[in-house]
Amino acid sequence: MLLSVIIPAYNLEKYIGLCFDSLLPQLDKRAEVIVIDDGSTDHTYEICKTYEKKYPVLTSYHKSNGGVSSARNYGLYKAQGDYIAWVDGDDVVSDDWYKKIMDSLKREKPDLLMFDLGLFWDKGKRKAEHANLPFHVSKETLIFELSKGEGVKGFWGNKVLKRTLFQNVKFDESISAMEDYKVITGLAEDLDKIVAIPDILYWYRQRDGSLTRSKESELYLCEIGLKLTKDNWDRWQRAGWKVTNKNWLYFVILYLQTTTLLGKTETSEYTKYKRELKGNLRGIIFSHEWGYKAKLKCGLLSIVPAALFVAIYNLIKK
Repeated sequence: MLLSVIIPAYNLEKYIGLCFDSLLPQLDKRAEVIVIDDGSTDHTYEICKTYEKKYPVLTSYHKSNGGVSSARNYGLYKAQGDYIAWVDGDDVVSDDWYKKIMDSLKREKPDLLMFDLGLFWDKGKRKAEHANLPFHVSKETLIFELSKGEGVKGFWGNKVLKRTLFQNVKFDESISAMEDYKVITGLAEDLDKIVAIPDILYWYRQRDGSLTRSKESELYLCEIGLKLTKDNWDRWQRAGWKVTNKNWLYFVILYLQTTTLLGKTETSEYTKYKRELKGNLRGIIFSHEWGYKAKLKCGLLSIVPAALFVAIYNLIKK
């Protein structure tokens, strides 16, 4: 059994060595690591070639910049493994990442293997995130948790999937956010055996300026998230799966907050989503699944004028 580890990379000279140092010493001949340098303008590719000399399992490719989906698809094209694992070049893995993955794959032979992840910051702060899933996860549970957006998230770093399931699936190169979520939710109904390891094997770096965290990309992220979560919710409901609209509502709230802070409230889309939030407000307020901060934010976004919300938001942020 061969495991293919695909690492898309773009301008990560500051981080990719740390990623390699956490991953490569663990591996043996049952693994291959494929790095796709997506047109980096720094020394990322040179660092990859340096590590290649020490670790035969590593092969790096340089291509013109096409976005992370393009890099992921190129990695899939090159992969030869029975299973595909994903690591982002600015993240790190635990010391037992490889052993626990390979032991689980050999023993269980799942379609999808998942494990817990943690968040970490450059200044040393760390935060564990546990999904609290059973070891054997049913398809019904997977789909419900994806619709909820909590226990199972649309992120590939803590997932390993059979390569055959990618035969007719590609990452959407027309979007530059949530491309991983679109693939995992699209594959969910095809997964028959799902296993979850209750250990943190992956550490997800939180840094200023990354695509998922920059203020400039937040509105774009909302727009993509609103469409994908609504499409999934509608599709799964039609197919008879038990689902919730919580993940979609999360993006409704984030969209209203972002547009309000940007002063873009005079649009039909803003009016539509504010109406949607008001229609769901009672359910949110009386639900045990929403925290008090989220309930307060929903109430403010639904009721108070935009200028007052901005003033309150800025006061709290101080």
